Amino acid sequence: MCAACSPAATATRSGGSGGTSTASGGASATSGGASAGGSGVVASGGNTVAAGGATASVGGMGMGGSRVVGSGGNSPSGGSANSASGGRVGASGGTTLSAGGAQGGIGAGGGASGAGGGTPSMGGVNAGGAASSACGAQTNLLFCEDFEKFSGTNIPTGGVWSTAYIGPDAPSIVVDSTTPAHSGTRSVVVHAPLSNFQSFLIYHDAAVLPRAQGDFYLRSYVRLGRDMAGGHNAYLILDRNTAPGAGSAVRLGEQNAMLSLTVGGDSHGSLSNGKFYQDQLLGARFISKTWACLEGYFNSTKPEIDFWLDGLEIGDFHHLDWPADAYDSVRFGFEKYAGPELDIWFDDIAIGATRIGCQ
Repeated sequence: MCAACSPAATATRSGGSGGTSTASGGASATSGGASAGGSGVVASGGNTVAAGGATASVGGMGMGGSRVVGSGGNSPSGGSANSASGGRVGASGGTTLSAGGAQGGIGAGGGASGAGGGTPSMGGVNAGGAASSACGAQTNLLFCEDFEKFSGTNIPTGGVWSTAYIGPDAPSIVVDSTTPAHSGTRSVVVHAPLSNFQSFLIYHDAAVLPRAQGDFYLRSYVRLGRDMAGGHNAYLILDRNTAPGAGSAVRLGEQNAMLSLTVGGDSHGSLSNGKFYQDQLLGARFISKTWACLEGYFNSTKPEIDFWLDGLEIGDFHHLDWPADAYDSVRFGFEKYAGPELDIWFDDIAIGATRIGCQ
């Protein structure tokens, strides 16, 4: 496990399997806020070694995963891209996002469907904010939070929400009613200071997670205040509440200006274009100041992990050969290895037993 991924010293369908990575040459980040300094040096074949620096970088992720390009922007079988019908939607026959398309983008169309597999990263969903809540529109959820019930800017702790950070400066984690929300008028924004290693809003409810069945779906709308960075950082972590960041923790974030995914530190990982170091094409990514719909599927009983961006599957993030834990904690915010600092918004966060979709 990479040192910098360990806080406070602290799926049956074939999926592309990512290469392994090894972080070396530095100590882990500590409560003093030290951040990763090493840069990833890519080895041929997808292995990555992080070397140098005062602290170990999380490094690059293995790029061994295969890519499947969605044909014609078709929605997943068993229902539309927004439908939860048909069981494990997206498990077969679904549109798959990959690299390629016009001008180094992720497809040529720029929409959720159409020739070239679509481009969820080039627009986002309901970018200007919707009048009604995406939580109230659905009744089959295990949990949903639209932040509309909070009258002030503070998020009450002691219930399902808490906050945590590692570093010298307390982050600002507040309910925001000034920036257009994805739905309604409120969202939550995490301002992560450059001096901190971690700045997180944490969801934990033992009545919801882990599920006895071992699997669940997660959906969150995400908005970045800046362009995605070239360095490696994490926006979302799923782990066990009793062992934060340890074991087979899932980290979804950024590297090389696109989405990145690791499980178990650097043991398993991929960029959203797993062949980026061969073709130099950007994979799925967020566009700054634009709401995007991020969905994930996690199964600890029969290990499987999958992600979708704006309804399109990220093929290189679908794996049946990576380990998994019984995740019961979801951390929203920023874990900084390379920086720069970030303002990141979340809205309409939902957990379900079936795929939730994007409304």
